[in-house]
Amino acid sequence: EIGAAAGVAGTGWVVWRALPESVLLAPLHTARVQALQHAAVVIAVLAVLTLLLVRQLLEPLRRLEERARRLFDASQGIHEGWPADRGEIGSLAQALRHVGAERAQLEQFTGELVGKLGSVMAAAPLGIAFTRDQRFELVSRTWCHLLQREESELLGTRAAEAFASEDDYARVGPQVARAFAAGERYEGEWRFRRRDGSLFWGQLCGQPVEMGNPVAGTIWTLADVTASRASREDLEWSATHAPLTGLANRKAFLQ
Repeated sequence: EIGAAAGVAGTGWVVWRALPESVLLAPLHTARVQALQHAAVVIAVLAVLTLLLVRQLLEPLRRLEERARRLFDASQGIHEGWPADRGEIGSLAQALRHVGAERAQLEQFTGELVGKLGSVMAAAPLGIAFTRDQRFELVSRTWCHLLQREESELLGTRAAEAFASEDDYARVGPQVARAFAAGERYEGEWRFRRRDGSLFWGQLCGQPVEMGNPVAGTIWTLADVTASRASREDLEWSATHAPLTGLANRKAFLQ
């Protein structure tokens, strides 16, 4: 209890009063509870307003993220779907839009270049192939025609399968390496195998895409020289043999 005393003037009396502490402090407790309730309401309202404000502020960023995920989506226009905002988000959106526009132009240029390359390879009288890690990654129509195989059969297969034997392929490797190491392109005649098992002589020429960088791959050309090789051998034989008897002539005898 809380006790209080007060004198009454002119009477000599003293009045004492005793009240329970809970009764005396009840208004204070009530005010404190009400203050906490009001504070909770104010905090809740401020929290909701803050969340709404943050969401509003982050909405351009969310839209920017969604549009950035579809940056390379061809179904949507390059300048569509970007948030119209100022500040850093607007600058970032403008930069990404510029990147998307440059990529679209690059894809268009690459598509045109690939189309032209395909036309050149289709019209070239020589077989053209691109290999990397000793496997075919690109072959022309003429190359397929020389080997009597479809493009799908050659892509991804080992380049050794085009040669007449594994021994020939093992021998051509060091020659190609020496030519490339000297900064020169490789040229040589080797036997190649068609699908039906028949062989033909082919003039093989190769050059690396990047000198000193074998990882970049190699460009090859192939021409059927079976007829010219036979004619050359006939000329060489005729130069050293008599056509009537087939015997070595005087020049060959003296040698």
